[in-house]
Amino acid sequence: TRLLVFEIMAKLLILVILTLSSCLPLALAAPPSAPSSEPRYIIKFKPNHHAQGLEALQQQGIRAVVHDNRYEFAAAYLSDAKKQALARNPNVDFIEDDPIREAFQDVVPGEQVTPYGINMVLDNFVDPDVADPPLSPTR
Repeated sequence: TRLLVFEIMAKLLILVILTLSSCLPLALAAPPSAPSSEPRYIIKFKPNHHAQGLEALQQQGIRAVVHDNRYEFAAAYLSDAKKQALARNPNVDFIEDDPIREAFQDVVPGEQVTPYGINMVLDNFVDPDVADPPLSPTR
């Protein structure tokens, strides 16, 4: 039984070591960079010019915070001078503000809020007295 306990303990130790070693790259990874004092913009590239657009960003010393090949855009912090220079690049379709979006930023605790999308489908204009009655459970 001592040999069995020793084998189990050895396997557990190996499992712990492997688990910790797999987390090591995450622990050593660079912390996320702090937001820049410059405004953040969305840079939309022209169709089939995503790689050339990213190369243009790198040539100007701009690091894309986010980029997506499928939708051909990047987001980056830009000074006014870099924004104007990038807007003249033939690979760039347009540049627009990328405002900070926070979920429920205007919600006051305890206050009733209209769910997102209700006003878009005009469901707030349905009169409950005129609407179809719910199905009865006996049907």
